[in-house]
Amino acid sequence: MFIVYYEEYGSDGYREKKKIECYSMQTIVSWFFGLCWGDYRMHICVPDPDNKIYESGPSGMQCHCEETEGVTYIVHMIVSEKTGIESRFRQGIIYSDGVFTSGKKHWCEEMKDVCREMNKQIKDPVFDFV
Repeated sequence: MFIVYYEEYGSDGYREKKKIECYSMQTIVSWFFGLCWGDYRMHICVPDPDNKIYESGPSGMQCHCEETEGVTYIVHMIVSEKTGIESRFRQGIIYSDGVFTSGKKHWCEEMKDVCREMNKQIKDPVFDFV
């Protein structure tokens, strides 16, 4: 099981910290991409796993959606509780942009692999058309 701590930030200054629980990393990825209406390259930012978080490129995991009145969704932290089907993730914080961890930024190797896959999806989206 994973817990995602994120923030909704509206263009009108509205901010709200939220969390969701998911049973797989694929569910988190699907949720995150589902927030975007439009061209992923224009609206989704995922850090480059070959650099340190915030070293270069996007500053954390973000999705901006004009269709929902300009709301930006920012993922601040993902915690693995080591229950469920994804045993490759150790228990604890697997991703943090530093907001809830006193400025300490972290992502485990498994999370870097997930970000690599997300960046591929952003550059070359694949859908299950029938």
